[in-house]
Amino acid sequence: MLRKSEKLSVVGELAAGIAHEIRNPLTSLKGFMQLLKEQNTNYADIMLVELERINNIVNEFISMAKPHSIKFVKIHLNSLIQEIVSFMQPQALLHKAEIKVHFENDVDDFVCEPNQLKQLFMNILKNAIEAMPNGGQIDISTSWNRLGTCGMSSHS
Repeated sequence: MLRKSEKLSVVGELAAGIAHEIRNPLTSLKGFMQLLKEQNTNYADIMLVELERINNIVNEFISMAKPHSIKFVKIHLNSLIQEIVSFMQPQALLHKAEIKVHFENDVDDFVCEPNQLKQLFMNILKNAIEAMPNGGQIDISTSWNRLGTCGMSSHS
């Protein structure tokens, strides 16, 4: 009974995590759709990217039982952050939040799993937007520290 209860608890936590991961791109899609209703814009490409993210999340869930290798590639942090800000901009506008980015030019490329890092930063940005019910400003900056590691900071 105890093992069964623990398994159910883990499954519940996993389901909640998956729901959260699926909700993020759906929120972006909803925001784009609301903007498209108001004006004729070219957000279709971003919407397709978000749909592909949903597909990838579901595929990751399905493949969790199978061992798979994570692909680490070299990325540029500033480019990744700019892509995330572009995706989240419509949601920020809907919540009267302004996103400002400040990039240091000397941020070098580094090796990571970009989809997981993207998801992490999107969750942080989404939480920052939702934490300001009356709108506000979110400042994002990138830099290298003295140990040679890169980082991102956000202030709202």
